[in-house]
Amino acid sequence: MIKNIPNFITCINLLFGCLGLVLLFSGDPMGTAICIWAAAVCDFFDGFAARAVKAESAMGKELDSLADGVSFGVVPALLWFYYMVQSIQPGTYFVEVALQMKWPFLAFLMAMCSAWRLAKFNIDTRQTDHFRGVPTPANALVWSAVPFISSESLFPWAQVWVSNPAFMIVFGVVMSVLLVVDVPLIALKFKDWSWKSNKIKYSFLIIALGLLICLEANGIFFVFFSYLGASLLENKSKGL
Repeated sequence: MIKNIPNFITCINLLFGCLGLVLLFSGDPMGTAICIWAAAVCDFFDGFAARAVKAESAMGKELDSLADGVSFGVVPALLWFYYMVQSIQPGTYFVEVALQMKWPFLAFLMAMCSAWRLAKFNIDTRQTDHFRGVPTPANALVWSAVPFISSESLFPWAQVWVSNPAFMIVFGVVMSVLLVVDVPLIALKFKDWSWKSNKIKYSFLIIALGLLICLEANGIFFVFFSYLGASLLENKSKGL
């Protein structure tokens, strides 16, 4: 029984993904964002629990990818769809969008890239101490910031951007491509806890915590760009 605890946590991740979809269909994108955060917590703790009870398995790995495909693939794709519809025709209930509004359907590119990313991760032996491409939870967390920026951003310019159709299209395509691009990015996995071996990772975590404390949900975008910057520094230091 105890060996199934990690898989149970993974299923809770999937449950939050499903709840996020229901909330989005009900017109509550902020609730969807919170479900993404809850799913991300589960995604962290299922691996932690698997190592703690020594229950890492092929089934757990596949189940994790299936859950992530919903919570961090389909859910952010539909958030992108939702906000593309809102940027083109504000106030439109996105479930009732007419088929002639073609651009929002580009959002399903993100779901496809997420599935590709997850499948590749399962067979790519290079991704033991770093990622190749942006992890699907990181992408989903970036999109979880959009509902807050859209409604109560600390930065008026950010609200203008997320209500601009051209920006939403370009930003969504870029984020989708980053999921599958073959570029090394930091994985927060530690072989030891020394500052010397992990100074870039620790520096990133300190900066990220400061941004989230000061800017709350608005800081997620800045955390993401800090992550990309830290990854470039890490790649340079390791010659990747």
